[in-house]
Amino acid sequence: MRIEYLLPCDEFSPPELLAHADTAERAGFTGVWLTEGCRSRLGAEPFTWSMAGALGQRLSVPVTAEIGLSTARLHPAGIAQAAATCAALHPGRIRLALNPGGPTADDPPYRQRLDRLTEALHIMRRMWRGEPVDHHGAHYTVEGTTLADPPPTPPPVWVTAAEPQAAALAARHADGLVTAAPDPALRDTFRELGDGPKPLIGSMTVCWAPDTAEAATIAAERRDGDEVLCGPDLSAHLTGLRRFRDQGYTAVHIDNVGPHQRELLHRYRAEVLPAL
Repeated sequence: MRIEYLLPCDEFSPPELLAHADTAERAGFTGVWLTEGCRSRLGAEPFTWSMAGALGQRLSVPVTAEIGLSTARLHPAGIAQAAATCAALHPGRIRLALNPGGPTADDPPYRQRLDRLTEALHIMRRMWRGEPVDHHGAHYTVEGTTLADPPPTPPPVWVTAAEPQAAALAARHADGLVTAAPDPALRDTFRELGDGPKPLIGSMTVCWAPDTAEAATIAAERRDGDEVLCGPDLSAHLTGLRRFRDQGYTAVHIDNVGPHQRELLHRYRAEVLPAL
């Protein structure tokens, strides 16, 4: 099982993120993730695709861009072009994870978000095949758009899921599934409806700090309502990662909340990754 690292794009500047990515690769993490959004409350939000290009040039491990499609703010034609450019620059090392988003007051209902994601994925795949795209759908319009230089190998597309409907969408239309917990129901839906073995990726949110009280305070301030594994005890991290492994996950990315990024990366290098 691969262990990857999610760069905290809402908390650090681009140069700081590059430094954390360097540290993660040296520590033995086998990939890095970026998350997109313009709703950060923490003072930072670099442009995903600029960071993906820079990371692809700097690192030797794969780079995954996770894009939220809960609203119409991002257009799939733009995402397709950006992903194709990065895939051409860094063949075989760019991956795309699509997130239906929500729930927030600004997001549409879940079923509508899934329909939007499916439509976006259909547009992107056509563009990556080099087809001229004229599309007038429920959520997106594309007129006379063609990628003049489509990537020889399109980036794999994974879908993040918290409910069986999204797992079914991933099985039918995507190349892999991402879940925030080792959920047997989502895993089984994905496997039963899919057309062969596909990657199953987990996401584990943690907040490392020298003491548990500090970690809990940081997590409450920055991820209120999310399930976060707090504190310095890495045996709990190992237990969580082994749960993913035992349920057949092929990779897990670690989302460390808060300022203690280097400390966590060094501790993982010394204690967690060797144990796995």
